[in-house]
Amino acid sequence: MMNIITSQPLSLVVIINILQKVFSYSIFFILAYILSHNEYGLFETIYSIGYFGVMVFGLQAESAFARYYYIDKENNQLSKSIFNVILIYLFGSILFFSLLQLFNPRFFQFDNSNLSIYLLLFVIINLIYSLVLIYFRFEAIYKIYIAAIIYEIITFFSLLGFFYLKNLLSIEYLLILFSMPKLSILFYILFTKASKDAFQISIPTITKYLKYSINIIPVVAISFGVLMFSRIFVLNNFNDLTLSNYSMGLRISMAYLFFNEVFRFIVDPVMIKKDRTENVESLMENVFIKYTELLLYFNIFMIISFYFLNIYFLSYRFEDLAMFMPYLFLANFFNLLINYFLLVHNLNFKTIYNFIAFFIGAIIFSLSLYLSVLSVTSLLFSLLLFYFSTFIIVFFLSKKNSTIKLNFKYVYISLFIMLINLFIESGFLIK
Repeated sequence: MMNIITSQPLSLVVIINILQKVFSYSIFFILAYILSHNEYGLFETIYSIGYFGVMVFGLQAESAFARYYYIDKENNQLSKSIFNVILIYLFGSILFFSLLQLFNPRFFQFDNSNLSIYLLLFVIINLIYSLVLIYFRFEAIYKIYIAAIIYEIITFFSLLGFFYLKNLLSIEYLLILFSMPKLSILFYILFTKASKDAFQISIPTITKYLKYSINIIPVVAISFGVLMFSRIFVLNNFNDLTLSNYSMGLRISMAYLFFNEVFRFIVDPVMIKKDRTENVESLMENVFIKYTELLLYFNIFMIISFYFLNIYFLSYRFEDLAMFMPYLFLANFFNLLINYFLLVHNLNFKTIYNFIAFFIGAIIFSLSLYLSVLSVTSLLFSLLLFYFSTFIIVFFLSKKNSTIKLNFKYVYISLFIMLINLFIESGFLIK
């Protein structure tokens, strides 16, 4: 495991990926301070709808593309596969646009007749851009990869400064802002890398990818749908300040997802490649130990960092933010544990187990929220219950088709620390 992490090419990959995550993570903190509570909370909600479109209506074709990447490359089908994934994206984006038209924006208590078009462009551009990054990642084209990320960062902040000075930071322009740098990179790739041979429609390729991803789509839809629903729930039932606080709480807790993405960024290509030629279960045991050990340190870092930032920077603008964070930190801790078992199931082509776990978790979330009194605390508890129940189910399902023996030492330590943090902040230990 350590050899995987410390190899020089992958170290460069990690640095590039962290740079990209820090960039995308920091943007929303800047927006939180230059937008009003109403504008910030509303944009975060709209953005979550667009991100939901990217994750769900891309039909998870990028997951199938990554899973079959080396097989398609060996068969000289890689260029054709990329084109057919883009066709899947176009179909999914049109479906997303149609549903936005069906569910009028008034359902979300805001009205903008052109918003669906901006969200459609946001989804298409971000989907294709993510596909290009997968190609750079698997082909180890590091120079172009890091140049694209640096260009994206510089262009974004240049446009942000221009829009801010011109008082153009509307929801529509912000969606454009998150898409235009990527679109210019896509045009560059199209004119420098694309070949005429790539533009071939292949029904078998499309069928193969969708057959793999069909069980992943509901999982992602539930996972991101629960978060999107929670934002809309707060939007429709609480005031602007609560929506802004909740949006900021979710944004801070997303650091857990970035931690997971960086770790999986390293591990997934290696596991997928090795799984074709050898049994990777012993390696997966070592991965779990290292993963949970790093997660323990990350949990401590997040708790300490938040309280420092809240005291000196956040509390004067985001009132009562501290009450949100222990629930969200603990929920994302379980979410990261879930993601390990998702990888195990994906490697064994048992994605149906992932769907079963998330479906039951969503039912528990819905029942918990329905039976609770209307309050932010009830929502936070229901969200925590969703991730905890999903983790328990996905863990026991993993034992059905895997002989991996896991060491939970670091999990228990993390759980103890985070429960103490939750009890203190909730007042259970302070009378």
